[in-house]
Amino acid sequence: MMAVICGPEIGRVSPAAAFEVRVRGHASLELEATGAGTTLGVRGRLVDDVGAGLVQRRVDLVVRDERLIEVERARVYTDFNGGFSWSTERAPGVYSVEAGHAGSEHLSVASARASARLVPEEVELRVQAPAFVLGGAPAPVELQASSGGIGVATYVSVYRAREAVAAVELDAYGRGTIELAPFLKQGDNRFDFVVEPSPYRDEVHQSRSVRRGDSVAVTGQVEQVFLRLQRGVEIGIEVSDERGGVPDLRVVWEVRHDGEVVRELEGMTDAAGRARGFVEVAGADEGRWEVSAEVFPDAGAPLSWPGERWDVKPAPWERPVRGLAVLAAVLALLWFGRGALLSFVRRARQIITGFRAREASRGGEEGFRAELDRGHEQVCLDRLPEVSDALASEERRVVVELWDRWRERPVAEGVVRVEGPEGVEESVRGGPQGRCSVSRPSVGQVTLMAQAPGFVLASARLDASSPARVRLSMTPVPLKIRELYRWLIQRAHGDDLWGTLTPAQIAGALSRHMGPQHAAGQGWQQELERWRELAPQERPNALLRVLTAAVEETNFSGHHYDVEVWHRVREVVLELDRLGVEPVAGAVGQAE
Repeated sequence: MMAVICGPEIGRVSPAAAFEVRVRGHASLELEATGAGTTLGVRGRLVDDVGAGLVQRRVDLVVRDERLIEVERARVYTDFNGGFSWSTERAPGVYSVEAGHAGSEHLSVASARASARLVPEEVELRVQAPAFVLGGAPAPVELQASSGGIGVATYVSVYRAREAVAAVELDAYGRGTIELAPFLKQGDNRFDFVVEPSPYRDEVHQSRSVRRGDSVAVTGQVEQVFLRLQRGVEIGIEVSDERGGVPDLRVVWEVRHDGEVVRELEGMTDAAGRARGFVEVAGADEGRWEVSAEVFPDAGAPLSWPGERWDVKPAPWERPVRGLAVLAAVLALLWFGRGALLSFVRRARQIITGFRAREASRGGEEGFRAELDRGHEQVCLDRLPEVSDALASEERRVVVELWDRWRERPVAEGVVRVEGPEGVEESVRGGPQGRCSVSRPSVGQVTLMAQAPGFVLASARLDASSPARVRLSMTPVPLKIRELYRWLIQRAHGDDLWGTLTPAQIAGALSRHMGPQHAAGQGWQQELERWRELAPQERPNALLRVLTAAVEETNFSGHHYDVEVWHRVREVVLELDRLGVEPVAGAVGQAE
């Protein structure tokens, strides 16, 4: 039996009304207009209300001139960051740009306005291209076009041998890159980069030469030399391809001592593809030395030179070996005859004398270096015997005698300045006998500055305890130039390359054969004034030749020379000392 339970009747519910809700996002435009010469550049960004870029949206641009007349329209689309850029060439003037986004059912309308002034200014094109490319390595070239410091968005045409090979579109900042590797052939390749002219500006043209080498050889050598007034080894390297030496490549040498890297040297190959470096090796640096090098092309993998090895033997063995060599020479001379022995003895005396002179001069080298840097001499006053002299009649005055230390005679018509803490305190002129009197300081010290035509400026200290009569020795320009030369050369050779004549003997011989003359214009003097025009690689040999000619002319011509000649020679010596070069064979031999 089935029971049926009946409840209230459930009716059907009628449907509710439906609503459609549409939400529109907010869009805004960021706009900037720039004037680079006669190029009007426009860049901007379309973003939403949280600052995110709106991608692939259309932006309409309207350009108006100063009279608000529309002169151009353009349509651009935003990139993946919501950005856009555009440029155009217009006549000089002020222009306004309106940018607008029409909106959509999901985005609001957006607009912005900016303005810029265009002026007739030239475009500057900078090209950064590799000078040498190894094989088929990538060879990117970076381009930058600007006007008045602002990037120019334009096109750059690229020509090889007057044939167009590519065109590069520069971005809104005037930057672009092109790969030249597909257009390179073995050897030298000339490329022209051209910003084509417009009705409002001229063509801009830049040329670059790019060399491609497929087979590049790197060779090197190590040679023990005496360079830069120090003993060591000179490391040479040469880089060449199918056309010969490759210039302007960076070279890095790695020097190792007993397996440990002790230093790195850098250099650049010259026009012949050669580069040189110098490593000082002192006697205490005994052991195994090694050197290797890497050459870095502008484009391509580095090139290696495996290098060389050499041994520096212990220094204590050098003297016994030299002693045995001298003993062998003595025995040989005894065998071949007494005359040869006497010649050897004379030569040995010269060597010993020269060695002692070099040892004695080392102590004064720092003083000479300081004098060279100062540009004037600093001397000590010599005491003279006190005699009856009208100049020394006053108790508080000191008689100063200016003395030519080359010709050993008084310096006539010189001028002595007394300089104290407050400046020049006194200035007196010497007479025909080179004498004058100056005030003796009551306390402290003063400086005597002596100058005379044809002599180097000299200074000396004078204090309250100085004697009543003193001699201040001055150096003529020719002798000072000779001493400069000797200082530079003797540090390397250890010999006086000018013989054994004293300055007084040279002056006496000149006075017997020549009358007083005045310096005439000499070719070497003109070269002294123009040496800064020389290329760095040309300077060492050229300056040594000029310096040798200056010594010969000033010492042996009998002419008188102004102190300006000494200053110019001094600059040459400072430059040679800075370069640290060794005199070339023949440069000094002419002067002996």
